[in-house]
Amino acid sequence: HGCTALSGASMKGHDVVVELLLSRGATVDSIDKDGDTPLSNAISYGHPSTVDLLLKHGARTDIPNETGATPLFHIWSEQRKQKIGEQTASAIFRTMLDHGAAVEVADK
Repeated sequence: HGCTALSGASMKGHDVVVELLLSRGATVDSIDKDGDTPLSNAISYGHPSTVDLLLKHGARTDIPNETGATPLFHIWSEQRKQKIGEQTASAIFRTMLDHGAAVEVADK
């Protein structure tokens, strides 16, 4: 399906699997067929603990996907579409800021 194992685990919020894959050398910023990283996928599916785990492993917060959307934009977009709730979006946003995400990075 054009999705790495790490992206799939990130979409599902399977933190144990994410940790295992990263410990075995999975690339934290791998890009899937849609141009999304595991971080963007964890955000899109509303998994704050997975977002935190990926960031602790050095996931970049400024990689845009094919449409130019950055991970921070994903938070707003998914909450706006009501795919993730306001509390989840706020938790993810705080986590991103705590890990140094630049709020000035514009989507393309």
